[in-house]
Amino acid sequence: MGSLLDASAEDGSVDVVLPSDRAPKLWAVGGAIQADGSAVVSVILQGRGVVCGGSFTLTYAQSLSAQAEPESNCQINAEPGRIRASFASATPVADQITLLKITIQNAVPGKIDLLDAVFLDDDGSRIAVADVRPTTLSRTSSAAAFARNAAGRYGRRTDTISAGCGRERHARWNPGSKNGFHLPVGSV
Repeated sequence: MGSLLDASAEDGSVDVVLPSDRAPKLWAVGGAIQADGSAVVSVILQGRGVVCGGSFTLTYAQSLSAQAEPESNCQINAEPGRIRASFASATPVADQITLLKITIQNAVPGKIDLLDAVFLDDDGSRIAVADVRPTTLSRTSSAAAFARNAAGRYGRRTDTISAGCGRERHARWNPGSKNGFHLPVGSV
């Protein structure tokens, strides 16, 4: 049985969500502002065995001081408030990999956005469906950040979760339930 949740953690921030589908994912994770005023954001790719390359633009407030550290398979072009990145692999990426890590000094609450994301398969053809998720710089605890992110992501939509044995059921965000999600009767 596969994993029921997608999760990423970075320096005090935890991002856990129900998989919306099996499409490739490009997530900005992290963003918890530490006591010293710094924050770390990583850009994570879950290639799902189909992505061999692509590009994206990460944007943030120009007033922030950011240091970008690309991984070996990622090239960047950085300017204040914007990092344009491209990545490539000789074979499709099956697991989760970190493409880029950004350390921000004197961070203030705000949005870290991912724009213009393009995924390419091993033939160089564009992959049309992908899950791209930005993050925020926040002074909240990781538990509060998780609750806020989950509520924002699932407050108005339904996602599919695996119930095992190849069965899939739909869950709805329900803040009054024991774990925050509602599964219809007979789902499991």
